Amino acid sequence: MLKKLLTIAAAISALAFTACNSYEVILIGDVHYTEEALHLDLKNRHNEVQYAVKTNVEAWQGDIPVILKTAADYANEKSAVAFTVQLGDFVEGLHGNYDLHKKAVTRSLAKVSAGHEKPVYFVKGNHDSWGNGGTDGCYDVLLPYMAKYQELKHSPIPNRHAANYTMKLNGDLYIFYDWDISFILKTLKENPDVRYTFLISHIPLLPCDNGNFANWVISGDPALRKELLKLMAERNAIVLAAHTHKTSLFRYTRTDGTITQFTSYSRVKKLTDRFKENTEKDGNIYFTEKYSRFNQNIQPLIADLFHNHYEPFTYFDMVGGFNVLKVNDRGVYMDIYGGNLKKPVKTVTLLER
Repeated sequence: MLKKLLTIAAAISALAFTACNSYEVILIGDVHYTEEALHLDLKNRHNEVQYAVKTNVEAWQGDIPVILKTAADYANEKSAVAFTVQLGDFVEGLHGNYDLHKKAVTRSLAKVSAGHEKPVYFVKGNHDSWGNGGTDGCYDVLLPYMAKYQELKHSPIPNRHAANYTMKLNGDLYIFYDWDISFILKTLKENPDVRYTFLISHIPLLPCDNGNFANWVISGDPALRKELLKLMAERNAIVLAAHTHKTSLFRYTRTDGTITQFTSYSRVKKLTDRFKENTEKDGNIYFTEKYSRFNQNIQPLIADLFHNHYEPFTYFDMVGGFNVLKVNDRGVYMDIYGGNLKKPVKTVTLLER
């Protein structure tokens, strides 16, 4: 009798899930997988390389495996979860040659996806092809791995490597971005009638950091970038990124709409319950003397687009974890998991209809 009741309850739950077009997506940020043996002649490498390898090895000996297992368990146990995305920098890079780099990528993809019963997609980060042999060492593993998922539409670039993909789910558009802004523009124009638009990229589309990563944004032809921001704002698109080693949320509002961006981070040696919510007043911080490096490199590209357009934005002081994107007809929300990972430390609204 109990088994029959449980079966009926599960069926009702599945019908409700379908009726409201709701689902969840697991987001895993930077993990920088490496081992000392995966770096050629490490003892003679620059001190910064040795330090990066040391701290990343310690993180993988620490709580990164806990984060990955908890995320996999969550994905398997929750019927609402559709897939998981690792948001790039799945390896440290600078491995020294093609063979070592390929081995590092192969091991990282296996470790991150281990235990998952549902798809695990990867976005390429800047570290993932970094160093001698890194480009081929990355793509020769990543592209075949992603090709096994027939729901992803690959958009190759002639004579170049590119892990650009698109996917439709419950009327929503997902764009997995590696490089070439024209790919995003083409995809947006080909898919005008969708419920929500998600751009998934390792590098943020918009500056969202108040530290060393302030000048890291998706760049390219200024005219194409201007068009991209217009098209993204018109459909109130959401950007899911990583790279900054912070969890952050902010909105860029124009007369034609709003772009919301959320960054995730997972490379953590020791999980902690420490959590603090910080607010920056607005985007004008990027046009102050403090950001002279940012001003020199990026400001000519974005000054007319960003000045006075940022709403007050938030970043969270926490060591990291994983995040759960929750999508339904009412809106899009994010559960932030850190600490003991048993429940969200914070839930934020990305978009409400």
